[in-house]
Amino acid sequence: MTPQPSAPEYIADGVVMREIESGDVIDMRDETSAEVLDEINAKQSQTRLSVILAVLFGIVGFFVGKAIGGVGPVVGVAAFLSGMLIGGWFDGYRRVSVLYYDLEQDAEAAYGRLVAAFETLTGCAGRWHVAAGGKIEDLTTWKRNAGASMLVDKKPTTLASTLPQVVRSNVTPPSIHVGRQVLYFMPDLVLVKDGNRYGAVGYADLRTQFAPSNFIETGRVPSDAQVIGYTWTHPNKSVRVR
Repeated sequence: MTPQPSAPEYIADGVVMREIESGDVIDMRDETSAEVLDEINAKQSQTRLSVILAVLFGIVGFFVGKAIGGVGPVVGVAAFLSGMLIGGWFDGYRRVSVLYYDLEQDAEAAYGRLVAAFETLTGCAGRWHVAAGGKIEDLTTWKRNAGASMLVDKKPTTLASTLPQVVRSNVTPPSIHVGRQVLYFMPDLVLVKDGNRYGAVGYADLRTQFAPSNFIETGRVPSDAQVIGYTWTHPNKSVRVR
C-alpha cells in the first residue's frame, strides 16, 4: 500500500499527516477474477435469511405464546433464536462461494514458499499497520516528538491464516489486516475485503517494496527488535540519537 497523490490529509500534533490507503475495492478486478468477484459480491448483497426468519419466528412465537397462556415473550425469544439459527444455516450455503484449487507441482511449490515466508512474518514480536505518516518540519514539534524526523500513526495489526467468511476452499490463505481492509493471499490472486465488498489483485499486478527503517519507539519495545540508540523525550536541537 502506497500513499496516493490525492490521499486524504489531516493535522496531528502540528504535522500534516497523509493517510496510506489503497484504492476502492470495486476497481480492483481483472478478467481472470471478474466472474469470481461478481459471484461473491452478488451473494453478499442478498438479504440475510437469518434476520428475516428470526423476526418472523419471533413475532409468530410471541402471539402463539400469548394465545396458549400468556408466555408470549418467552416463546417469542425462543422462536427468534430458532429462526436465527435456521436462517444462519441457509445463509451458510446461499451466501458463500466455493473456490477449489488443484495446483500443478510448480504452482504448489511457489505457493508453499509464500506461505512459509508468511509464517516467518507471523513470528515477529511486533506487527503494525501504518495508517498515516507526515514529515516533521519545525523545531517545536521535533522536540515534542523526541527528535523524530517523521510522525507515523501505527496500530497493531493481525496476521493469520484464515478464509473470509464468504468463501469455502481447500486452501487456507495467509491474511493481513491493513486498516479497514483485509488481504487474503489465495493461490491465484489477492482477495481484498473492505466491509461487505470484495476486490482482487492478480499477482502479475501486485508490487511490494521492502526497506529497513529506523524509528523512535515510545511504547514497549518488541522482544526481537534491535535497539540502535536512545534519545531524550524532549531533546535540544544539538542532541542526536546515540
